[in-house]
This record gives sequence, structure tokens and C-alpha cells, in this order.
Amino acid sequence: MRTKSKIPKWALKFKTKGTEIRLINKKLYLYEITSKWDKEKKRPVKVTLGCIGRITHSGVKKSKRRKLQESLQHITNYEYGVSLWMYKYNEDIIKTLQRTFPDYWREIFIATYMRLVYQAPIKNYSFYYNISYLQEWFKNIGVSWRSMSSVFKGVGLERENVIKFFKKLHKRHPLTLLIDISHIFSFSRQLGINHKGYNNKYIFDPQINLLFIYSPDLQVPVYYRVLGGNISDVKTMKNAIKESGFSGSIIIISDKGFNSEDNRKLLEEDGLKYILPLKRDSSLIDYTNTFGINKENWDGFFMYNDRAIWYYSYKRDNRRIFVFLDELLRGNEEKDYLRRIEKKYEGYKVERYHQIQHRFGTIAIITNLEEKDGSKIYSWLKSRAEIEQMYDMFKNVLNADRFYLRDEYQLEGWMFINYLAMVYWYRLYQLLKKNELLKKYSPMDLIRLMREIKKIKIGKEWFMGEYPKKYGELLDKLGIPIV
Repeated sequence: MRTKSKIPKWALKFKTKGTEIRLINKKLYLYEITSKWDKEKKRPVKVTLGCIGRITHSGVKKSKRRKLQESLQHITNYEYGVSLWMYKYNEDIIKTLQRTFPDYWREIFIATYMRLVYQAPIKNYSFYYNISYLQEWFKNIGVSWRSMSSVFKGVGLERENVIKFFKKLHKRHPLTLLIDISHIFSFSRQLGINHKGYNNKYIFDPQINLLFIYSPDLQVPVYYRVLGGNISDVKTMKNAIKESGFSGSIIIISDKGFNSEDNRKLLEEDGLKYILPLKRDSSLIDYTNTFGINKENWDGFFMYNDRAIWYYSYKRDNRRIFVFLDELLRGNEEKDYLRRIEKKYEGYKVERYHQIQHRFGTIAIITNLEEKDGSKIYSWLKSRAEIEQMYDMFKNVLNADRFYLRDEYQLEGWMFINYLAMVYWYRLYQLLKKNELLKKYSPMDLIRLMREIKKIKIGKEWFMGEYPKKYGELLDKLGIPIV
């Protein structure tokens, strides 16, 4: 425990500019410090950059972390490709960060780089910072665990600025919004909002829930909200839409588990539009048209991914129900069911097959939209796969499905960092999609490729490192020339 005891005179000779001696548990330590302007206190405040080492009569015994940092100073190859793309080719993100978080934007950017490029925990930020060209653009930035934890908490305390960031970055309001809630685990005893809750994998470890709003129009998540692990209902969606400030025609597209009469009424009471899938055994579905092969009574068909989709619709309780039929899916489902009968799977009987065969290949939804064009409704419904892909990326690419933080505000800041990493990831995804390269490269493939582009420091001068010609040709094609 640090005390205010007087520092002995013999130790003062080790104190130099930018350092401070501290007495902790009767031992002397030398710390590196700097100052930063505090806009609220309207004066400079001290910022601790890290411990240099323990002071003894014979000198300063440097800490393991300090020795590692100093050894890294001899490295001449520095990661440059990803740093360049993130910092120079995404100026709108940088400028929005500068406007909304003027005190933290550099640290936020560096933390986002760490999560996107290395999926690194906070304790490893210092290592990656010292082998990146970012240290040339951002000098004297505190990237220690303590410094970054403080930044996360500072961001978490400014939720209103997080909302401002959403609105400024995504100026064009999307027409369609996909809203979903998922979970991540945390065993922190200090967090306060992690509770045992239900999830679709029947894992009841302490968790928190994350609500995301994803825009198929912009092809990017545009909003998030952190919720307690025991909170997941339509009211949270209504509050999220209000907080997000999105206007215009907002359509909520969720899964079958969310669809209930109570939830539909709650959405309608708040004037919200929805498209919700129905379970195949729902009493709301009229399967009359699916019993025969004649489709004269159907509304028509459309092509989706080179497959014919037939549909019909009808009104029920001032809502419209659409029934879609995919003949290819129907054949596959029927074949799978008959194979299970043949192999004597439990619960699969010929009698049951005759009862449900008319449902194979069908998808039914209920909506309060006035839209009668089945192709539009179906396209909106299928776009839900994009938000499922988003959660998969969040958990399995960023490895953000588990975390270890001490309080709710640090968690909020950590989530903002991961959200920014997602925005960058989606920009690479869109670049690859636009250039028809998704079959050959994933966004993470591109990140790993750019990571191999280095800058070399010789003396005080910087030079481009060597890299394969095909790397440069690919990045030129994507509009990311290395300069």
C-alpha cells in the first residue's frame, strides 16, 4: 500500500525529468509519468505511464515489462500496412472520434487496432504497440493495463458521446434495421450486471446480453447496447430504437423465439413495424394452398439466388401472413425425413410424414406492413442472416464472447472498442465484396496480408520494407495503395 512517507535523500538522485519516486509497502519504485490537460478541472493532471523498476542503493532494478520494452526498441521492422489503412484510409472514423472523444481518441484508436489485428487482451497492448508504426504517429501514449482500463472506464462514463458517435458516423439513416440480442459470458464478481440467464445453447453461466442494431442498407452495425444477463424482451428493443435516434421506416426482423402475441402488440402500441417468422405448427398458418401441386390460387413467384420461390398471402387480425415455398428446399427436407424413417430414427414415422409433408420447404411470416410484394418481404426476411453473421464475427473472429473486467463502465468502454473493430472489419468485407474477392479472401486474410507490410527504421530514417508484388497489386485493386 502506497504511503505519504518521506522519500529518503539518497534515492532522489534517481529521479529524472518525467519520472516519480513512490514508496509502496516500504519499498521504493521509479515510475514514468507525464501530464494531460483535464477539461473539467481546467488544469494539467498527472498520468502514470508505467513502473520503470525498483530503486535500491546500487541503482534501479528494472521490471520485466520495462526490460521487454527496451529490448523491443532494437527491433527495426514495424507493422505498417494495417496501421496505414486504419489511420489514413478511414478519415471519417478518425475525425468522428476526435469530435466525440477529444481526450481519448488516440487511445481508443490504438485499442481498436489491438482488438481487430491481434484480438489482444489489454496486458499485451504494450508489446504490439512497440512493434507497430503507430508508435511513430502516436507518441507517449499510455498503453499499460492500468492506463487502458482507465480509458475504457472514461468512455463508459460518456454513453451520450457513444450515441453521438453512432449518429455522426452513420449520417444516412437506414430504411431497414435488424435488431437482435445475444450473450457473452463473464465471471467477474464486481461487474454487477452479469447474471445467470437463458441462452439457446442451454449454458447458464453468468452472462450479459448485447443488443445490436444492424443495417442491411449500410452493411454495418449502427448501434449497440449492453444489458443485464437476465434482461431480454421487446421493451429493450423499443428503448434501443429511441436512444439510437433513427427515424423513417424501421422494420424489426427477429427470430421465431421472439414472436408472440404479446410482443406483437407491444411493437404495434409503439408504432413499430415488424416481419416475424412463424413456427411451422402455428395455428395462424393456413396451409390449404400447399396440399396440391396446382398453384393457380397462389399470388405468384419470384427468383431468389437463382431459385424459384412461390408465395401467397392473406389478412388475419389486421396483419398479413405470407407463406413461401422453396421447391428445392422441399425436396431436400422430404428426402432427409424419409431417410430418417428408413434408418428408424426415434419419432420419425410414415404416419407423421403424411401429416406434415405439405409443410416441407415452407417459410411463413406475420407482418403489420401494408407491403403485398412477396419478393420484398422475403428479401428483408433473408437479410436476417447478416445479423447472425455479425454475431458470429463478434464472438469467433474478435474472440469477444468472454471478458474479464471489473465494473460496468469498463465493460461499456470495452464494448465500444469492439464495436469500432467491427466497423473496420465490415469495411474490409465491403471492399472484398465490391471487387468480387470474397470467395478468395476473408477480411481477416486481408488483415494478415497487410500485417506483413513493414516499415524499417535505419538510424533515424524510415524505409519501406520488402513485400510480395501480388500484395501491392491486390491492395491497389482494393483502393488501398501502400505509400
